[in-house]
Parts: sequence; structure tokens; C-alpha cells
Amino acid sequence: MDIPGRADDHDDGGGGHESTVSAEYVFDESEARRILDVIDSSYIYGDHGPTISARIKERLTAHEMGEETPIVHALIRAINYVLSVARTGHAGCELTRYGNWPPKIAEVDDQEVLLWVYFAERVTSNWYRARFEDLLFERRHGSAWRHADRAITAYKELYDSTDGEPTLDQTEWLLRAWTIARQFRMTEREQEVRQLMWRFASASLQEDGRNPGVAFPIFQALVTSPSTRLGTMAEILVLTTCLSKHSICTDDQT
Repeated sequence: MDIPGRADDHDDGGGGHESTVSAEYVFDESEARRILDVIDSSYIYGDHGPTISARIKERLTAHEMGEETPIVHALIRAINYVLSVARTGHAGCELTRYGNWPPKIAEVDDQEVLLWVYFAERVTSNWYRARFEDLLFERRHGSAWRHADRAITAYKELYDSTDGEPTLDQTEWLLRAWTIARQFRMTEREQEVRQLMWRFASASLQEDGRNPGVAFPIFQALVTSPSTRLGTMAEILVLTTCLSKHSICTDDQT
């Protein structure tokens, strides 16, 4: 789905990469500990995989840790999976890849998965917490429900940590949290995310909002029933009418 508001740079990180799964990395906790602080502070709001990858390499070089090592390659692969909003006619968001790189999440070597576990349990950055917990959820590593719950929390906190006019990043975070909650029928978690969606949708229709199109996937999610029925265009129009009259709407008002 083409949504205005951000240039599509998703394919910059994987162009020309092979689709093979590298088995060269062997998890080493002491090595992971050395780069933890470097990566934990490497995300800046608005960044995406290629930009974050470049910043990590710069910081590792500055700390004389080396940027072309198996652990860095494994980390860069994890960073360059992308959130993809469902196309028109569907509601949701998936964690996936563009083209043939990085490897399919189900095919990543187990040693790299151990690295995901290590970072998921220790990073403080909401972006990294969301990324590693989501990867572990998609991989169905250990307790998928636990990783799903933690990923939802991280995406919510990531959204709450940002301000300014609505962006496609925020759309993706909220939709991803909502999608995960629905997959496990986590009703309370879904309702928590929906409250943030209402806030986001309302903000997108304010007079000073310059890019209301980024909220359309959120509108579609909000009019999708707790079952699997997708909201109709008529229901979306009712929703936008409500939002245009009230600064904040709730499920009861639509």
C-alpha cells in the first residue's frame, strides 16, 4: 500500500545480498556484552534499517571494536527486517523482508537467534526491544505468547515516546502491536492499542495535520470488528466524521 509521508528506503539495506543463511556466527555472550551499549543508543526517531546500520558501524569503529565481524553482520541482518502495512482491502502489519535479504526469519541460524534473545532481555531502547521481541515472536522461539506480549508493550512505549504530527512510523508501530494482539486473541492488549489508535487518528485529522493519509490504515483497523471482518468504506467515513467533530473518539462513539 502506498502511503504518503515517507520515502520508501526499505530496499536500500538488502540490495544485492544473497538469500542464503549465514552460519558463520557463533553466539558469544562476552562479545555481545561489548557492543550492547553501542547499539542501545544507536536508534534515532525517524531512522530505518540502512541508517541505523551505518550509525552502528560508525560507533563501533570509533570504539575500535571493528565493524566487519560476524556479530555485526548478524546484528545488521536483524535490524533490516521491515514493518510492512497490509495492502488495501486488508488491515494489519507484518514484520518481513524486501527481496531476498535478510533471510526468512524461520531460516535464521539458531546462533543468531541466541543473539536476539540476549539483546531482547537487555536493551533499554524501545525500538530495539520491539525489534528483538518481535523477531522472537515470529520465530516462535520459547514462549511465543511472552514475546508477543513484550513486543506489544515495546511498540506502545515506542509510540508514546514520540510527538509531533502523525508519521508512517507510528502507523506501523500501532498496527503491528494491534496485529500481534489479534493473532493471540489478547483482548485487553488489543483494547490498549486501540486507545492509542484513537488518539493517533484524531491527531491526524487536526487542522494543522499535513499528512492525514498516513492514518488511513489505522482507520481501517479501528472499524475492523473483534472477529476478522474488515471494516467497510462506509464505516471508515462514519469514523472520520466522528473524529472531525471530537478531539478524541472512543469505540462507543462509533
